[in-house]
Amino acid sequence: MLTQLSRHRATSAEDLVDLLGECHERIRRFTTLARQAGSPQDVPADQIAQACIDVERYFTQALPLHVADEEQSIEPRLRGLSPAVDQALDAVAQQHRQHEPELKALLRATSVLRSNPNDGTARGDVASTALALETQFDEHLRLEERVIFPAIREFLSHETQASIIDELRKRRHSSPVTIGVDRANNPRGRVMNNPAPPDHGVTFDLAAVARELRAEEPYLREGQTARTLIRTPDLRIVVVALKTGKTISEHHASVTASVQTLSGHIRLQLPERTVDVPEGQLLVMGAGLAHDVYAETDSTFLLTLGWPASK
Repeated sequence: MLTQLSRHRATSAEDLVDLLGECHERIRRFTTLARQAGSPQDVPADQIAQACIDVERYFTQALPLHVADEEQSIEPRLRGLSPAVDQALDAVAQQHRQHEPELKALLRATSVLRSNPNDGTARGDVASTALALETQFDEHLRLEERVIFPAIREFLSHETQASIIDELRKRRHSSPVTIGVDRANNPRGRVMNNPAPPDHGVTFDLAAVARELRAEEPYLREGQTARTLIRTPDLRIVVVALKTGKTISEHHASVTASVQTLSGHIRLQLPERTVDVPEGQLLVMGAGLAHDVYAETDSTFLLTLGWPASK
């Protein structure tokens, strides 16, 4: 019976890590459902079609919300608290982008199978794409469960976790996040699951982004938030907003990085000196250079990280 896997399960957890764990369970469950829908077995056509509908609904509606939870609510709180966690966050973000082609391939395949449930070739396409996605998800989810989940418990206060839970719930009652939405038609970017693709050129109003960040709940409650503008295999661009007196504890980037203050005044503590970076100034740091960031005044800055294209 395929339909049993697609029944809705109520979420009862009140603990942030438990809530995220339930999301992980659903990711595994719907990936398994997709793989089973494409497997050669004696299943009625209507059940195969319904399984495809359920898979499509989950991966176009629910999964993007979970990605938004991680990128908009969790990553900004954990970023800079531990080099190991930062490395895991980088890997998680890169994996999100790596999932996109397989997700799109799966949705194309389920669309064909939904219309032709008895088509053996369509079933094979769904099974093979689901298996590839299942393999990618397994590595991704295990990394988060091994590093990110313990970091949430270790570094984030109960108050911060409660704020994140509130954001997660509000996100599910706001405009829907969907795969493949064009940021150009959604410039506020608050429910987008992916940064803007730069393939054909993209521009940003940095002053507007900074204003939006300063109006967001993480900034108002905790004095810190961030938004990733560009994430590609060889480039990351992030806008960070800090309230006066807020510190991002010592960490390092594994690649060359630059910090450009858009407004306010920040100070970076490097191993051998302190560097003031007021508005309009740019600091470039070599790979592996440890530093912390302190906001002398309410500040926003542009963080740019570059990777070799092979990474």
